[in-house]
Amino acid sequence: MEELVTALLPPTWTEFKALFPTIHAALRLRKAANGGEEMLRLRVYEKLQNLLRMGGVEKCGKEYRAIPTGLSLLMKHIAADHCRNLLVEVDGPTPKLS
Repeated sequence: MEELVTALLPPTWTEFKALFPTIHAALRLRKAANGGEEMLRLRVYEKLQNLLRMGGVEKCGKEYRAIPTGLSLLMKHIAADHCRNLLVEVDGPTPKLS
């Protein structure tokens, strides 16, 4: 998601075909591109569609661009959920009081 958001930051309309090589190269540099290129392409496309559905990206024809305020709020929400999940993992299940 982080690489997808970074690729979408320039305020220009871009097709997915042009976005994916940038994202794939960045993930390969971080050694995070595993599972095959076609599977990665599907996962990135799914994340792009989720961003579109949640209001962080807009689409015109086959081109996409970020909506800066929507994307910013969405990324803050994702970060908050991540922190909440980490706290649950660290604390473990809440014991029941009798």
